[in-house]
Amino acid sequence: MLSKVLLASLVAVAMADHAPYHPAPYHPAPAPYHAPAPYHAPAPYHEEKLAPRPFAYEYGVKDEYSGAYFAKQESQDDYGVVTGEYRVALPDGRTQIVRYTADHEHGYVADVSYEGEVIPYVHKPAPYHAAPAPYHAPKPVYKPAPAPYVAPKPVYKPAPVYHKPAPVYHPAPAPYHPAPAYKPAPYHPAPAYKPAPYHAPAPHYAPAPYHG
Repeated sequence: MLSKVLLASLVAVAMADHAPYHPAPYHPAPAPYHAPAPYHAPAPYHEEKLAPRPFAYEYGVKDEYSGAYFAKQESQDDYGVVTGEYRVALPDGRTQIVRYTADHEHGYVADVSYEGEVIPYVHKPAPYHAAPAPYHAPKPVYKPAPAPYVAPKPVYKPAPVYHKPAPVYHPAPAPYHPAPAYKPAPYHPAPAYKPAPYHAPAPHYAPAPYHG
């Protein structure tokens, strides 16, 4: 029994020596661990306070047609103290005046006063409108019944009489004789000029001298 186990172990070792070689897959080394940086809370935000800047302005509106009236003026000194005043025309005829101051120590402080007298409200009656006339339904209009329909009698129309039109006389056209074609006379050129033959003149007869 021991010999069989030893033989089986030798066969397994021999087969392992002749088994194909398979290299292990490549795995890169893991990156080194770096601990995260510690968290630092941001510094608290402190708004920078600017020094007070002096200013002054005013405006106003006064419209006689609509009765609108209001005005305002305001200023600030080097220490940030604001002083101002505004006026508003009220519907009862008075003018409301508000004078105020504002700073970081006392806050907003206003003094309200009024000018003028209250004008009593006069009730104006509504314009008179006459009552509308009572409605009377129109009287019904009598419409007689239409007359019964009577078909018109047929109108006799005699058959039309056919009249053969008289023949129209067309004279025979005159025989056509075309004009003879124009033939020009034959051309005969004039004879060329030939000078007459030259003949020497006859000798002049001179009588013999007379000797007596």
